[in-house]
Amino acid sequence: MADLLDILRTYLLVTRPLTTVMLALFALGLVAWRVSALPPGLGPGPIARRRRVERILTAIVLLGGLAHAIHQASLFDDAYISLRYARNLVEGHGLVFNVGQRVEGYTNFLWTVLLAGANWVTGVELPLLALIGSLTAFAVTILTAARLGRRLSPSPAGTFHLPLAAALLATQAVFVEYGTTGMETGFVAMLTILGAGAFCFATDRKGMRWAGVCFALATLTRPDHALYYAAAVMVGALPWLATIARRPPAFVASLRSEDFARVLHLAAPALLVLLHLGWRRIYYGEWLPNTYYAKAADQVYWQQGLRYLTAFLAAPHTWVLLVVIAWGYSRATTLPARRFFQLTLLTAVLVTAYLVKVGGGYMFGRFFVPLVPLVVVAAEHSVYASLHRAGHNGPRRLKHAALFGLLASTAVSAQLFPVMQYRWNMNEQRSYYRVRSWFPVEVEHWAYDHGQQLGELYDAGFRPKIACSGIGMISYYGRHELFDTLGLTEKAVARRRLSRRGIPGHEKMATLEQILEGEVQFLLGWGIVGGHDRLKKVCLTPPTCKPKWQLLYYDRDDMALLREIAPDAKPPKTERHIDRYIRRLARRKQPLDDRAHARVMAKLAFLDDFYFQHNDDDARRQRFVRAYEQALPAYPHSWDGPVATKP
Repeated sequence: MADLLDILRTYLLVTRPLTTVMLALFALGLVAWRVSALPPGLGPGPIARRRRVERILTAIVLLGGLAHAIHQASLFDDAYISLRYARNLVEGHGLVFNVGQRVEGYTNFLWTVLLAGANWVTGVELPLLALIGSLTAFAVTILTAARLGRRLSPSPAGTFHLPLAAALLATQAVFVEYGTTGMETGFVAMLTILGAGAFCFATDRKGMRWAGVCFALATLTRPDHALYYAAAVMVGALPWLATIARRPPAFVASLRSEDFARVLHLAAPALLVLLHLGWRRIYYGEWLPNTYYAKAADQVYWQQGLRYLTAFLAAPHTWVLLVVIAWGYSRATTLPARRFFQLTLLTAVLVTAYLVKVGGGYMFGRFFVPLVPLVVVAAEHSVYASLHRAGHNGPRRLKHAALFGLLASTAVSAQLFPVMQYRWNMNEQRSYYRVRSWFPVEVEHWAYDHGQQLGELYDAGFRPKIACSGIGMISYYGRHELFDTLGLTEKAVARRRLSRRGIPGHEKMATLEQILEGEVQFLLGWGIVGGHDRLKKVCLTPPTCKPKWQLLYYDRDDMALLREIAPDAKPPKTERHIDRYIRRLARRKQPLDDRAHARVMAKLAFLDDFYFQHNDDDARRQRFVRAYEQALPAYPHSWDGPVATKP
């Protein structure tokens, strides 16, 4: 509860400086109302000219939205996980992250496969294709919202219609952010609003079937969009259920009715989802993606879910849109409008309940983005329905004009999250991963630069197995076999039991035993494990050497290659260190006492794990053992000496 109050308090504080801008937008909304309120015989000329003006305004809104999205373009690290899967698919390794390891560490099957197909056909680099795909989906969503808003409008045919929903989508930060990012979010939002439009205006079985295809494709893009599909089927079944309710004995006959046939055609494309489910079981051996377990989606985390919901209601002023929708819901008189409102309402309830249950996510607003187009179109319709209902009654029209102002005032969002900082276990990812170049794609983040340097080492033949979290750019550009310490691509880690809750998706961490069992040689993101800093710290990215990796075991051949191809890397000289230790031990004048003996045994145990088990160097170990034996006291003791050969 304290966090919820903190979110609301922060919202009020950051909204105060925006008051002037929001009032100006409110005034602009009143102007929009005045233009929209003109009778069909007035306004910018004949109907054809009005339509031309509407199209020009829509084009301006679209271009403005694209400029806005490109100006703040970002390419998230998580997007690169899918890009690595796509590249491996194109290269013939299958839909895998590490070659030969079938783990579904992505949650966007259709998006990943489409990117792979586009790369295979065009040869264009995958990061650029991801950005272009996001922008294309963003543009299609805006145009669809404009057309859908116009078709749902209850105003007379000759009335001038402003594309309010499209304008809001082109300006609201939470939606514009996903106009790039390379994530599947914008694409699935596009499929959702296309499906909603087809569903609302479906007059026959074919229309319902097309709506079902859109919702099925959205579910193939993100499995949780089965909620959107289920909502559409439930709303589509209402006429059939109403018939049964009126005449219960007619149930069998109703199965041959047109209403039931339309429901079947709406649900039929779900076969695509079932086929993919079967393929997943055969290919990956699981019914659900590995990410489902890694992100603890099977657990209840309602405290974080309420934070996620509250922040989404506040920052983009979603609560204002809900007020506008509530005002105009009863004014949805046409069948398409009623369907749209019912679909939006039921979808919002199902999606919100699910997100609150699982804790939302750490990327602010991401999982609500596909719902935003439905909400803004519903809000636009509420405004026009209220205006139409008011007729020519002056006072009532002025009263409803306030809805235009309220809707317009939500165009500017409140900034709840500091740049590149977490708050309430969430952040705005766009502040982390700015695109600094499009041709070729370059991202302003250390992981991008680090991945490029690792890629150069990989191309030179330096290919050890590495482990880290934040695996996207490092794995894509570095190309090394990689162990994800957060478990997205590691089944054993993903199925660990949670000990505590924190940032969603970042709560399950691999144990050191799991990392060592994975035969990882280089580890990033942990403190030095077990001491011996001088032997474990290694620089793979000179000259800055940031971040620093640590060696989990020493391979002489790999280190020799690293010294050859990257002299500035300065890998540890473990052999020299061992030789110096042996010489000091051999020159020891005093016999080993209990403490000194314990230190020598610990040193040998460490070197066995770190060096001798991974290198054919039995002669050096024998020298260590002989030096140890020379340092033993002459009197009897109970210590067990080391074996003569390495374990």
